[in-house]
Amino acid sequence: RNFWIVAVIAMCTFYGILAMSGHTYLFFRREGYSEALAASAVSILFFGGLIGKIASGYLAESFGRKRVLLIGLCMMLAGISSMVGAMLTASPVLVWGGLVLFGFGWGGIYTLIQVLAADLFGMLALGKILGAINILDTFGGAMGPVVTGIMVDRTDGYLQPFIVITVLLLIATLAAMLLDMSKGVYQEFDPDTA
Repeated sequence: RNFWIVAVIAMCTFYGILAMSGHTYLFFRREGYSEALAASAVSILFFGGLIGKIASGYLAESFGRKRVLLIGLCMMLAGISSMVGAMLTASPVLVWGGLVLFGFGWGGIYTLIQVLAADLFGMLALGKILGAINILDTFGGAMGPVVTGIMVDRTDGYLQPFIVITVLLLIATLAAMLLDMSKGVYQEFDPDTA
């Protein structure tokens, strides 16, 4: 069960991550931002991802992997929801804040998927298990930019594609809540017993 949960999390998040990384510049240009600001938006997304990767590793050791995974997923979900809200209200605060949240969350998820696989399944068949998960997340990731592009062409905007990303991140968050860390080789950090 944990394998399929991690696979669903990976597929859904990588769809959103690659859709956003491939379309952030185009989205900002379509929303009327200058080329320089659109390029800055891409930099903010990737800088947030970098900081998220570094911070999530440290935080996962201190507060528990599942807790940090859920925080990262909630940040991504809040970020894309904020960007959907920005399209409905034309709020620059929501669009830039959403981009920052999405970037930080993305970095954390990217790191934790690998760590979770090792924690849940051990080292004996880790290469095979990660290989299978990577095939599935590659499938989700490959669909992200392509399906987003097709939807933008058909709907003449990013609202529907961003709603799809929102739904997928909601599915990933709900799936993460179902992870059973007691079945793994790593025991979660419990601040009450530490």
